[in-house]
Amino acid sequence: MKEFMTKPIAQRGLHNEKYTENSLSGFENAIKYGFPIEIDIHLVSDINIYVFHDDNLKRMTGFDKPIKLSCKEEIRKLRLAGTNEHIPALEEVFELVDGKVPLLIEIKKCGRPKETAKILSNMLENYKGTAAVQSFYPDYLYHFKKCSPKVNRGQLATASFPDDIPHIQRFVSRNMFGNPIVRPSFITYDFKCLPRTAVSFYKKLGLVVLGYTVRSQEEEMQARKYCDNIIFENYIPD
Repeated sequence: MKEFMTKPIAQRGLHNEKYTENSLSGFENAIKYGFPIEIDIHLVSDINIYVFHDDNLKRMTGFDKPIKLSCKEEIRKLRLAGTNEHIPALEEVFELVDGKVPLLIEIKKCGRPKETAKILSNMLENYKGTAAVQSFYPDYLYHFKKCSPKVNRGQLATASFPDDIPHIQRFVSRNMFGNPIVRPSFITYDFKCLPRTAVSFYKKLGLVVLGYTVRSQEEEMQARKYCDNIIFENYIPD
């Protein structure tokens, strides 16, 4: 994980009012500054992987449909936030980044963890740059571990949940009880929920701790009390 420790990690690329999130131009902007890049991926209905954050396409494109139920023909026609930017396929991002900076890939939930893990693993075999994989969902990380045991994988977690999440699920998630099975090499935790006993425990065991999402210098100072590095947006770290 040392490649992810030299500079802060740009969440969804280095996006701003000029460059939209999870866009090729936003990724180019991050590369220009030398920041590692965090991206989000979804496996869609026709077994292609696209780089996009939300479960639904509406916020970023105006098209109201879950991305996991969409297909290549639909997705390629859409544009991001009123710009000329399209939703990039993962292979486009690999071609653009091409090892210039490290890539931190978050697997989003699509209901097909085994299939997602296998496809992503196959794609990473042909990627020459540095990449690591993370997810909130231990089942996705478990299957990815079986496919690519040598690729660094991280457990995403938080202690802040919507009201409709059952208490037992909150307890299991915030304490990362899937870690003995997933065996992550790093943890990515909501820095506003730190310190936490579980995070301190794994840090003492030698796991790298990344803090998300930092949006100011003041927040960065707070996050770095507990985290080895940060994932940021909406400002440029020193």
